[in-house]
Amino acid sequence: MHNRAKLRQQMRAQRRQLSVKGQQTMADKVVDQVCNSTLFYQSKHIAAYIAHAGEIDPSPILRLAWQLKKICYLPVMQPQKQLFFMQYEDNDQLTPHCNYKILEPALHSEKVIASTMLDIVLVPLVAFDREGNRLGMGSGYYDVTFAFLKNVKRPTKPYLLGLAYEWQCCESTYPEEWDIKLDAIATENTIHFI
Repeated sequence: MHNRAKLRQQMRAQRRQLSVKGQQTMADKVVDQVCNSTLFYQSKHIAAYIAHAGEIDPSPILRLAWQLKKICYLPVMQPQKQLFFMQYEDNDQLTPHCNYKILEPALHSEKVIASTMLDIVLVPLVAFDREGNRLGMGSGYYDVTFAFLKNVKRPTKPYLLGLAYEWQCCESTYPEEWDIKLDAIATENTIHFI
């Protein structure tokens, strides 16, 4: 089995073994790291995701962002493996994506923001390393969407902030040339700036 596939399988299996209480306790600490950061307070346009399959749940971050009059966005998956970021408000209805069953808002072109206009993008992951490499679910949506950051001096807008458990840090994620690095990873212990 390819190293990346094997690592993805191992980390997802480990994530499934977490108790709901243990998962929530650590996720709350990750959320606190983000919500208490200067990065969060200085940002106006914040993209997140709807947690799926044991990912860190960023919904408390969205709730605080709304209270602070920030504008929030969720990704909508497109056939060309790209994400469109739709403005998202508290009572917006979400429906499961036809293939992945991940909840997303209905696509309305007038509510889409250009990826370059986002201040922070909260990014889910399966594993990460100290170099800022991220191993996702394997579909490549984030890498395709943020490919424009590949040869840009970082950090820049948007700031890619992974949300993870500390134990998801590994020696290597076996990065491929098309992988887009994160600018930082928030865990229950700290924010690892790259």
